[in-house]
This record gives sequence, C-alpha cells and structure tokens, in this order.
Amino acid sequence: MERMMKKSLKDQLISYAARYTLLYVINEEPLPWVVLRNIFIMQQCSSTEMFLSERGWKILVSHNKDSGFPVYIALSKYGRKLVVDYSNYQKEMAKIR
Repeated sequence: MERMMKKSLKDQLISYAARYTLLYVINEEPLPWVVLRNIFIMQQCSSTEMFLSERGWKILVSHNKDSGFPVYIALSKYGRKLVVDYSNYQKEMAKIR
C-alpha cells in the first residue's frame, strides 16, 4: 500500500487499466507462468480498486468504438472525473507483457 500512496491517482489508474486490460484482451496459451502472472494481476487490480474506493473513487469501464479497447473512467464522490484510454496505458501494457 505504501508504494501506491507515492503514485498519483492518474498513474494508479493507468497501471490498473493496463493490468485489467491484459487480463481480458490478450489471448495467450495457459502456460503456468501466464496463469501465475494473471493471478498477481488480479490481486493488484483488486488492491487498487479497494485503495481508490476507500478514498471515494469508483472505476467504470467503457469501450472505444474506434479502437475496441476499454476506456477507464474514475469518478469521485465529489464529481471529479479522470479518463484513461488506450493511448494512456499502452506503454504500461508493453512493460507488463
């Protein structure tokens, strides 16, 4: 959790978006290391969701009609909105793969 506190909200959302997208977009052969990586990714996504929820943020997922990739929208209880699309999280996805 301490590491998460050092990242900005936008960075946390970009990291979450990249990991969450990898779980559902990439079709890889279920090799043991892929299964293990996916388990860690699910844990990281859950941890991020809980961390943001405790601070009043809710993450919504939509889809871009042009690219087909998910668009992640974080809404705060005070009406603030952050949007992260594929152009924001593609570099992070490349690092994780």
